[in-house]
Amino acid sequence: LYTQLVREKPAHIQALMEYIWALFQRGPAWSKLIADSLATLKQLEPFAVGSLRTEVARTLSFHYLYDELGGGFREAINAANRYNASSDLVPDAGVEINLACALGQAYIAETNPESRTSIRDQALAAVRKALEINPLSIARLVVLLEGQDPMDDDLVVFQRDNEFRALLKLPLVKNDGSP
Repeated sequence: LYTQLVREKPAHIQALMEYIWALFQRGPAWSKLIADSLATLKQLEPFAVGSLRTEVARTLSFHYLYDELGGGFREAINAANRYNASSDLVPDAGVEINLACALGQAYIAETNPESRTSIRDQALAAVRKALEINPLSIARLVVLLEGQDPMDDDLVVFQRDNEFRALLKLPLVKNDGSP
């Protein structure tokens, strides 16, 4: 029934995203209510078009980063990849930033060195793409890489990686850790 309603009135998707954001702002950042609402939003994703589709991808890829049960980064990566696979959608810096953050979480969770290298390369590519789409996103990416926001530190794992630092115009670090 709800799916039919959304087909007739896409504004319900917007209302659901606003509801999720309100729950997030009220806290905690992750709850069963948020998880259930995201699952519903994911089901409605195919009915969103144009800029609404972009907002859905941003919402899913952002909020799954806060899944305290673990593994939400996989959902965030999947949401971003679904969006990026659609050739009729405009690339979005926010989706790329969220993808980079999800890959930062995946990097921490991964134990296989070869897989970690691939994940790191994908995260670097997402940062690069975000900057190409919107050069002003550098400010947010620096905050994430430098750990300047304790709630959003998903890129800190790459803080000493000079390729990330060079992209973000930060001073490079030596192997001993000094600038």
